[in-house]
Amino acid sequence: MEKPSRDNDLVKETDLRFRIESIADHLHFVPLIAQWHWKEWGHLDPGGSLASWTEGLMKRSNRDAVPTTLVALTGDRLVGSVTLVEHDMNTRRDLSPWLAGLYVHADDRGKGAGRSLTKAATEKARALMIPTLYLYTRTAGDLYRRLGWSDVCVEHYEGRDVTIMQIEP
Repeated sequence: MEKPSRDNDLVKETDLRFRIESIADHLHFVPLIAQWHWKEWGHLDPGGSLASWTEGLMKRSNRDAVPTTLVALTGDRLVGSVTLVEHDMNTRRDLSPWLAGLYVHADDRGKGAGRSLTKAATEKARALMIPTLYLYTRTAGDLYRRLGWSDVCVEHYEGRDVTIMQIEP
């Protein structure tokens, strides 16, 4: 069910439990999302810091252009987020843009927020006229395949095997 949008923003109610909106309308959540991301993936960025990740996420707050971030909300409570970025793998600069940083808070996993965020990000890519969207995953390939993504290849990246996937929004 589509809700009225603000400033042509894609606001979708993709699951009755979650509202998906632009981070541009919720910049107060940037420090919390950065903290979640840092805790989950910071070990992969030895030169990074929570401060640099917070700054980076703030730069991914465009409303109608990549990079952009969408948030999942239940009421006023942040549940998760996903970002569209130009590049997510430094070894695959030939592929762009990417769905990246899909994160759902542990208390809300298994309830459809990841699916809702992924669908909304794909819809945002379609609205931005992006012909092909990419992602990589180590563990969630089955989820993405159920959502229409297809495998491109498996590569060794940052010390582990990951599956690169694509979708034509």
